[in-house]
Amino acid sequence: MRRKFKDFLRTDLEKVFFNEDEFAEFMKIDNSLIKVIIDGDKLMEYNSTLSEGLTEGELLFYAKISEFEEDLFVGKEIVYSNSYYIISSVSENEGLYTVVLVAKQ
Repeated sequence: MRRKFKDFLRTDLEKVFFNEDEFAEFMKIDNSLIKVIIDGDKLMEYNSTLSEGLTEGELLFYAKISEFEEDLFVGKEIVYSNSYYIISSVSENEGLYTVVLVAKQ
């Protein structure tokens, strides 16, 4: 069977990007340890596109959707690394969440 490009990408995601010896790190989200990839550059890009009056994100990470017991959504409160946050943006792509968090006031 011939492998498609997407198959190679999925393999790279698991073996390289979500490898804790490379890019990923375990973070406690709610009461689960989940591998995440934090992306400060993408966070700066995200914040630069916000309209006036919107709250800037404080943390942007990627995580596999399959790692979560419940769906993530904008406005959901989560505990990330023992601090309280609210999800200000979440998107899904190819089995991954891209999540932007702001501190809970």
